[in-house]
Amino acid sequence: MSRVGQKIKEARTKMGISAKEFAKKIGTSESFILDVESGRKIINEDMIKKIEKTYGISLSDNIFEEIDKPVENLKETATRKMVNKQWEDAFSNIIKKIPVTDINFKEIFEYKYYPVIDKKIEGFNADKITYINAPDDSMRGFRIQKNDNIML
Repeated sequence: MSRVGQKIKEARTKMGISAKEFAKKIGTSESFILDVESGRKIINEDMIKKIEKTYGISLSDNIFEEIDKPVENLKETATRKMVNKQWEDAFSNIIKKIPVTDINFKEIFEYKYYPVIDKKIEGFNADKITYINAPDDSMRGFRIQKNDNIML
């Protein structure tokens, strides 16, 4: 049963009107009203507005009333192990160390290691790749949130 259908049924029974009388006043068939109440059919917006206007009831859902406090999604960051300097030097020509910096390129947060294949990293020139850490949620429309790493 849909929420709108449930609200229509509650309002109709509260007023003491049969489904046939209810449907006749809004200009539909009794079977359509019964199907909407049982959840077999979906009622369109125009019909909802017509019911609200005719009977003076509110069928719109206030979804935001149920939320008490905002939920904040935080990513857990894994602690990275320190790489042995000797191993880092040994693989320096095949594994590139790319810094993750702030937006002004002043502070380095961490390093990412990528394999160099044909002098390229993921299809881009290995010398021109850098990462920045998103400072806030201002690019949320592009699905980039706070503390996301953005490859440049």
